[in-house]
Parts: sequence; C-alpha cells; structure tokens
Amino acid sequence: MVRYTAWLALLGTVAASSLQPYFSAVNKFFRDHQRQPIAGGDLLADARRGFEILQHRLIPATTRLPLPAPVALTILEAADTLHLTLPWTPAAFSQLQRFRACLAVCVNYTFFCRAETGARCQTGDLIVDRPSQQICLFIRKSKGTRFSTLVLCSRPHRRLRAPILPCLL
Repeated sequence: MVRYTAWLALLGTVAASSLQPYFSAVNKFFRDHQRQPIAGGDLLADARRGFEILQHRLIPATTRLPLPAPVALTILEAADTLHLTLPWTPAAFSQLQRFRACLAVCVNYTFFCRAETGARCQTGDLIVDRPSQQICLFIRKSKGTRFSTLVLCSRPHRRLRAPILPCLL
C-alpha cells in the first residue's frame, strides 16, 4: 500500500486529502474475499503525511469567516427599514427580493445550522404579519411538538426608539 501511495504521489492526479476512498476500496476488496484489510497502520499513515507534505496548492484555499454580529445587526436594520418603507406590491419586486435576502441572512444567523431555518425552510414558513409588525418563523418539526411558531422580530413601540432585535418567544 505504501508503494501504491507513492505511485499515486508520482502520478500527481490525486490529492493527499482524497486518498481515503482509494484505501477503502482496497480494504473492501480484501474483506469481500475474507482477507484481512491491508490499507491501514502507522507506516501507511506516515506515507500519507509525506505525500501531503510534497503537495503544494495551485489555488489558494478560500477562507471562511463567521459573520460579525455588527454586520448581522446592520442587515437586520436594513430589513427593518425595508419592512417599513415597502409598498408591498408587485411593482416593488426588486425591493421585496432585497428584503427577503436580508431576512434570510438574519434567520440563518440567529438559528445557525438548523435545517428548518435554512435548507428546508419553505416560502410560507417565514412570514411578515403586517398588523402586529412581527416577523414570524413557522417551524414544521420541533422537539416535543409537531408545529410551532417563533416570533423572530417584533417592532418596538415608536416611543422606545430601539432597533428591533431577534428574540424567541
């Protein structure tokens, strides 16, 4: 297996971080034939590390950074401003798209990595209740209950002059 790893390194078409499927396929072949898997152990781990050291990135890796809280607050305030000034007609479609994008960022920031608020969130799951000035998130599946509604943002009384903040009620 070490020679196979060295051959892959010389070939130059496989990244060191992508070797696991190759080794798994070899091990599966041996298991299917009632033999002991051979793609493992300290010697092979050292060969993989050496392979990784020899490789150089041609394209720099993209750096992912978390969204800073002040930026999320600015986006939330932009959504609030759009919420108050939008005419809510088909003519304001581009502004509605911007409002929806701001709201999607705020929801995903508030409920980080929850599928119900990101990938599985449907169009009707995030609504703006105009009379109560609340932005509500409808969750179809939650622990303990089948359906639940979370008030994501609630507009404060005008005299308070405070920005809307995410809250769970």
